Amino acid sequence: KHVGLKFSDQVVSVNVSGGIRVHEQGIDVRLGLALYSARTNIPLPAIVSAGEITLSGEIRAALHIGKRIKSAIDLGFEFFAGSGVEDAQGIKVLAADQLKETIAQIVTQCSKS
Repeated sequence: KHVGLKFSDQVVSVNVSGGIRVHEQGIDVRLGLALYSARTNIPLPAIVSAGEITLSGEIRAALHIGKRIKSAIDLGFEFFAGSGVEDAQGIKVLAADQLKETIAQIVTQCSKS
């Protein structure tokens, strides 16, 4: 709704590998990005993201954000999308308060790379 896409005419299901249960609230942004990419047919680059999405489309920082970013750097990722991080050495941070803004940053910044 907050990124201008209609899903009411779609059947959406999310499958987690291995059948594990997800108790991780930080997966919201990743799911939002995946749904956006699938619905628009716009491939998004390999990017690490974490955060919760509120009902108003606002992104809240995930827990242990520093550890997540360190792991992303160690794994060689170039971009991190989420909230609660101003700057991190070794990775480009795409931070915004709203999912729509985050998607716009990813599309703009990652297409330059």
